[in-house]
Amino acid sequence: RNFRQDLWLLDVETRAWTRLTDSLADELDPVFGPDGRIWFASDVGAVFNVYALSLESGEVQRQTNVIGGAYGPAVSPEGHLFYTDF
Repeated sequence: RNFRQDLWLLDVETRAWTRLTDSLADELDPVFGPDGRIWFASDVGAVFNVYALSLESGEVQRQTNVIGGAYGPAVSPEGHLFYTDF
């Protein structure tokens, strides 16, 4: 797929895979946040930013808007976002 990386979720009990994203962009560094959403980096707009995906609705919301790139998101129990900015 030309290095396009999507997010997948594995149910370890059933060994069933669920595709979470299917885009032309790269989605990287997924982590579960304390709010139940999956936070990840994506270059959907040609620059990597951090996004959050609701497993309930499938809605994806951009969380950062940087010009150099945002990677490696981590979310604290209080909901504070940490990431690497380039």
